[in-house]
Amino acid sequence: MIDQSLEQATADGLFQSYAQLTSNLCEQVTGICLLHGDLSVRATQGQMNADEVRRQLAALGWEQTRTREPMDIACGQGQCLTALPIQQTDGVLLGVWCVQQGITSSQYTGATARANGVLHRLKPV
Repeated sequence: MIDQSLEQATADGLFQSYAQLTSNLCEQVTGICLLHGDLSVRATQGQMNADEVRRQLAALGWEQTRTREPMDIACGQGQCLTALPIQQTDGVLLGVWCVQQGITSSQYTGATARANGVLHRLKPV
């Protein structure tokens, strides 16, 4: 049996590693969070209101079994959040990787294009 504190430390180390990779691959990252498949908050880093992200995704029906696409959510104050679903092919949500970035209006190319751009940058992760 694996000690739960060891399992937690390993999971936290993996989150920190993926968060660092994300910060290196994406510009102006101000916050990162990982949500479980039920949209409960697993881990956060930086200046992000993970509970608000969870509420917004729940309002969009992300808790339901269905295929989801990466999407952007405007956060105001020059911030944009990209939510990347981690899901099985049958639509079961395993988790959501969220990246919040500082952005100017001239950088905003549209929700789908921006979300797909972040997804492309994070392909190696």
